Amino acid sequence: MTRAIDTRIRFAKSVDEREAYLQGVRQLLGVPHAMTLQEKSSLPFSWAKVEVMKRSEWISFGGHTMHHPILAYLTDPSEAEYEVRESRTELERHLEFPVRSFAYPVGKLGDIGEQGVLSVQKAGYTWAVTTEGGINTPQSKPYLLHRFSVDVHHHWLTIAAKVSGVGKKVSSVYNLFANLIKMPTRLLRTYGSKRR
Repeated sequence: MTRAIDTRIRFAKSVDEREAYLQGVRQLLGVPHAMTLQEKSSLPFSWAKVEVMKRSEWISFGGHTMHHPILAYLTDPSEAEYEVRESRTELERHLEFPVRSFAYPVGKLGDIGEQGVLSVQKAGYTWAVTTEGGINTPQSKPYLLHRFSVDVHHHWLTIAAKVSGVGKKVSSVYNLFANLIKMPTRLLRTYGSKRR
């Protein structure tokens, strides 16, 4: 059931089509058609939180569309353009500074499509990221940049090693640091269990 819902909303040809489908699913499941206060309180960000975050030197903001449609599947180019452009306009209104970057919803090349790239260019963004893994070089296309995932458990040295070069050299340097960082934990497990 969840896969069928996800497939239907992922490949929607318009935001209206997706929202009408979700409205019908909510009715069938007996779920309120509007977002409840509990749902609103569980959203990851509020404008108040963004206001606090924008004071940090470590946080930047970029566009991501208004309703998170998969841009490649929208049949009306003007809808894709609206989603991308209005995301930037809304962010700039709240942030009070220019927004130059964009992250594509879902972000695989097949989900972006030619219209997605054109919409981002037309909206005036300087660059955009996909969810395709990899390192960027000066030859990378600025509207189809690669990225890789990190989380709070990654030490900054491993991240630096991962992005410091290209190819096998990066991989071996990254693996060296990753293993060095894990070593104290491994030693503690090995020798700690022998003492008991």
